[in-house]
Amino acid sequence: MFGKLAKNPAHQLGIDGEKKARKHLKKKGYRILEANYRTRLGELDLIATVEEYLVFVEVKTRIDQNPFIQMTQAKIKKIRTLALAYMAEKEIQDLQPRFDVIGITKHGTELTLEHLENAF
Repeated sequence: MFGKLAKNPAHQLGIDGEKKARKHLKKKGYRILEANYRTRLGELDLIATVEEYLVFVEVKTRIDQNPFIQMTQAKIKKIRTLALAYMAEKEIQDLQPRFDVIGITKHGTELTLEHLENAF
């Protein structure tokens, strides 16, 4: 979603959330490899490296509600499947996969961020 225009307010909220998530990760020393990596199987929001980890980051942005509530077992299974496919495609064997979730909540005009490392 780098430089994309929003289709509607919900789409714009997602763009804003992912932008905040990228800034947060960069500030913590992560190197962003991919954003919105799409395959026929689905999409991974962010893929980054930090230390010995290849980190697959799911970003959930909501207005005035818990963004983590959207992390169902089906969603987790899909992310793991996509991550394994990504690692196979890119032939990555030297990094340990890790799954983080960043929840962003919008209250008025303020976006608050919570980062769960190694979430599942």
